[in-house]
Amino acid sequence: MHTRIHGRSINEIVDPKTLIEEGGACIEQQLQAVLHLGLTCIEEDPKRRPTMVYVTKELRWIERFIP
Repeated sequence: MHTRIHGRSINEIVDPKTLIEEGGACIEQQLQAVLHLGLTCIEEDPKRRPTMVYVTKELRWIERFIP
């Protein structure tokens, strides 16, 4: 999974229409943060994966502090 996503632009992963319709740069920053968090959740080594408590906190932070 990492190799398919790593190195790609957000426009290759998310429909560019979504970025335009939802507010452009702001939503792009949020999507990048969520994708990064998602990648940590699929680490091969389970010890390197975040807890669900951490994921929940991060998602709330992304929602509140990334415009």
